[in-house]
Amino acid sequence: MSKKKAHIILILADIFALLVFWWGYHKISQVFVSVANSADAVSFINRAGIPFVCIAMPMIHLLGIYDYFWPNFLAKRTALVNRSVIILGIVLFAIAFFISSYMKTYVEQAGYQYCRGASGVSALFRTLVYTKDPDVCSRLTNEKRKRLHLPSK
Repeated sequence: MSKKKAHIILILADIFALLVFWWGYHKISQVFVSVANSADAVSFINRAGIPFVCIAMPMIHLLGIYDYFWPNFLAKRTALVNRSVIILGIVLFAIAFFISSYMKTYVEQAGYQYCRGASGVSALFRTLVYTKDPDVCSRLTNEKRKRLHLPSK
């Protein structure tokens, strides 16, 4: 594969990673806006911070571009760059899990209660639904059952 084709593929991957990062930021900000507006229900995925890890891909690609234009600078500091990339990955995963647990705590401290019946499980994540009162939880649970064609309890 030529370098030009590789960079085009990497740029497309960077754009995708940035879109995933933006999507994660948007979903998290929606939760905070919903809580601030005292919405009846708030839902989010249990690992809402995971999209923030995607920001590592464009950062690493920038290192590759930097190495292309100034090869001697990074060649002398290979050990430092390698450690920095590893530390970046660890920090991003830590931030992702911190954001996820912080959101759950924030929503619970705002007076919302977990609604098991309305929550769901997908292939990778669990959707958590929190409601202000039990009536809203029952309504959301019944709506979910109707959507999935399950019998009522």
